[in-house]
Amino acid sequence: MKSKITLLLIANFIFISSYAQFAYKVSIENPTENGFYKIPIIPDIKSLLKSNFSDIRIYDSLETEVPYLLNTEKPVSYTELFSEYEILEKEHKKKFTRLIIRNKDKEEVENIILIIKNAEFTKHLEVNASDDQKEWFVLKEHYWFRSIPNLNNTSEIRVLNLALNNYEFFEIIIYDYFEKPINILSVGKYKIKSELGKYTQTAKANIEELKNFEAKKSVYKITFPSEQYVDKIELIINHETFYFRDCEFLTSRTIKEKAKEKLQFTTVSNFEISSGNINTVFFTDMKIKELYLKINNNDDKAVTVSDIKFYQLNTYMFADFKKDNKYILKFSDKNTQAPIYDLQHFADSIPEGLKELKTGKPEKLEIKESPKKNENEITGTQIIWLILAGVMLFTGYFSYKIINDMKKKKMTK
Repeated sequence: MKSKITLLLIANFIFISSYAQFAYKVSIENPTENGFYKIPIIPDIKSLLKSNFSDIRIYDSLETEVPYLLNTEKPVSYTELFSEYEILEKEHKKKFTRLIIRNKDKEEVENIILIIKNAEFTKHLEVNASDDQKEWFVLKEHYWFRSIPNLNNTSEIRVLNLALNNYEFFEIIIYDYFEKPINILSVGKYKIKSELGKYTQTAKANIEELKNFEAKKSVYKITFPSEQYVDKIELIINHETFYFRDCEFLTSRTIKEKAKEKLQFTTVSNFEISSGNINTVFFTDMKIKELYLKINNNDDKAVTVSDIKFYQLNTYMFADFKKDNKYILKFSDKNTQAPIYDLQHFADSIPEGLKELKTGKPEKLEIKESPKKNENEITGTQIIWLILAGVMLFTGYFSYKIINDMKKKKMTK
């Protein structure tokens, strides 16, 4: 009985979901060879998607769904890189191992990284520094350290934290005390490389200055032709003298107060603008159709906003394409959930530097109407409720019989 109910539930779900409709489609540029490509989701497409971008699919010419991965650029991404130092000297004597390394560009240093072949040991060391290899100065002394073998690799990483400095040469002395030395494979430092995310400008907004809206303030109303995701806003200001102004972006909604409609404003960002700066404000996936900019001029002459540019972080779809096939995107369906593909487990295997396949302009799809139901026809949901009611009656009947049997047994004892 349980399995039948489950099957009916699944069947009912399939019946309902089979009539879920994507509202738009867009053509994809033909791939020139087999392999992975990336498809940029342009603002015209992104503005029609749900906030988690779950309602978009790739289909080939046979209407077969093509698995994909989705990735959105980060405003700033950081990568940790190992930069190896040149080892000028490496010697082992009876009591110690001595290394001389060179910080050729005299960069600021606050740690030295030792890559050591796995071993079990306890040692103590000192680190000295110099700019001419003649006069040495202590940086770290009487430092005891022990091995922490790496279970996933044949070497371990040890970090020697130092006072911030920019010496050119470092002397590392590891005291072995007549023991065998440890095997130091390389010496270096970690560099943090930062990379700014890539943006695309959204649809142009209509910008209207609202004169005399509020005393000593410049107020601008910004309206998009359709809702847009916005991650960055850049203000272009014209002003002949130095300026420094407090500003805010606001959204509005209409409320009724004493039978009259009025706008209620909500601040979404406070920031400053000033001369000599790139006046930029960052957001995270804010979807807007209408926005207000308010600039506090105090007693100064009002600044003039000559333009406002809106950007969104680039989002890409990564998929495996065949050169002899044609592909389209279908998207925009509030009832659609995010797909689950095997490909998500192999994200690290997708090569970098993929070619892009451009998309056309979104086209509206014809929405198919669900088949009309006969008023006397019993729906799938009604069938399930009838079955559940039957199960409850069936269970209740047998429970009643069991309780009665138990009572009779007690009375006969």
